[in-house]
Amino acid sequence: MQHNRRLARDATWIRAQLPNADDRDLDELSSTLASAAHTGRLLDRCRRRLELCRIHRLPGAARVLRAGMERHLHYFDRDVQQCRQLAVPNVISRPSLRDVFEELTQLIDEFDHVKIDRSNHKLSAWTKPIELDGFSLGSFEMQLDLDKLDHENPFRIIACEPNPAESNSEVTHPHVSEERACLGDAAEPLRTALQSGRLCDAFMIVRCVLKTYNPASAFVSLDNWSGTPCHECGVSVEESCSCQQCDHEFCEDCAGYCRGCEETVCFGCLTTCPGCGNSYCECCLTACEHCDNDHCEKCLEDGACSACQESKEPENDQTQTAAGVPPIVSEPVPV
Repeated sequence: MQHNRRLARDATWIRAQLPNADDRDLDELSSTLASAAHTGRLLDRCRRRLELCRIHRLPGAARVLRAGMERHLHYFDRDVQQCRQLAVPNVISRPSLRDVFEELTQLIDEFDHVKIDRSNHKLSAWTKPIELDGFSLGSFEMQLDLDKLDHENPFRIIACEPNPAESNSEVTHPHVSEERACLGDAAEPLRTALQSGRLCDAFMIVRCVLKTYNPASAFVSLDNWSGTPCHECGVSVEESCSCQQCDHEFCEDCAGYCRGCEETVCFGCLTTCPGCGNSYCECCLTACEHCDNDHCEKCLEDGACSACQESKEPENDQTQTAAGVPPIVSEPVPV
């Protein structure tokens, strides 16, 4: 009996915190009507000025006024459309005291730990330890801010035994960053549940999000939870190397460095210079003007690699002989 009395007092207090959908819609309707009336006055001013332009035959001024009218008409049409929607009476009203009492009773039955914090206007429930694909993430406190029930996401998700992602300590769950959950398709059902005062349903929706894993929408995927996977071998490492050419992450065994710019480059983006045998990135290599093979700067002379230079020397000798010019023969220097 004592428990029910305390729960009834809590239900009375929580019901007082729940926003009245009709009051909220009336406030928004009044604000939108005021905006439409203001835009209407601006349009009437434009009308009077256009009439003067017609009387005094001022086509240039009329064109400027029409451009301004187009903008005002856009805002006026938007406000009128919104007023039409808000003028329809809201079928969702504040739940009765009995409804709130039953929601709290169901919430306590569904979750092992529930806390009502009147001083901070918070209602909290705790999940059991959550494990996703073999990763233990611990339990979470789902904290509902009763002052922000009309916000898009009034829940804070607080990790009780944090096991954050290695790359981002703010991500304590694949779908939780900075204590806010990415609700995805659950956003609309959650909003409807809160508007209807179905508190237990709201907590169960959030718990379902926490117990579900979707790698496509994760802040950090579970594959990368304990580190960054190497793009080449797939091994997760705490400290990875970023290739300056392809921007992928690699482990130390799958990355080297360019002998020209000395930047970290993966082996797939390194090319061996055929002249010296050293590895370079594509930015530090230049094509030989004759054979079109890439070489480093040290292995090119006047745009030609050493192999092309050697092949050109016999051709030069043959050209000089054919022209009747004796080849230059170096004489031995007397000792």
